[in-house]
Amino acid sequence: MFLISNISHAVSLSDDSFGGVNIGMPVAEAIHTLKDYESNKIGYQLEFETEDIDCYYLYPTQNADLPQFMILFEVVVRIEVRSNLVLTQRGVTVGSSKKDILSAYKNPKISAHPYDFERGEYIEVSLSNGNGIIFETLDDVVTSFRLGTDSAIKYIEGCV
Repeated sequence: MFLISNISHAVSLSDDSFGGVNIGMPVAEAIHTLKDYESNKIGYQLEFETEDIDCYYLYPTQNADLPQFMILFEVVVRIEVRSNLVLTQRGVTVGSSKKDILSAYKNPKISAHPYDFERGEYIEVSLSNGNGIIFETLDDVVTSFRLGTDSAIKYIEGCV
């Protein structure tokens, strides 16, 4: 497994939550639970000149290494990780190898990365609770991953 020797406070996300925020939780409850997070909903409303925004993010204001939470129809549906500060329940993180993923998770679906199909891959894991994880790799090293409902993790561009 990938060793996190340079991080003394790595934290784990479960198969359905991070920091007390669960997949399926209403956004009002998530905002109350999270400290130092903000919503980008108003920014999306201004950018798209509409108040009817169904998808947006809660993002950390103090520590960019913490995950972002995708909100769809006012419910948390996805957790996005882009740093090795956060590990999956089975110890995989940004910087882990493809081999680490295959050792930790059985029978993942592997496909070419949609933007870098020569060097990158999507490694998709179905979890027993109905959620899933997609690990994005480049040269067999995890660059980011997202956990959430099956449909939400498949939005390649997030809320776009």
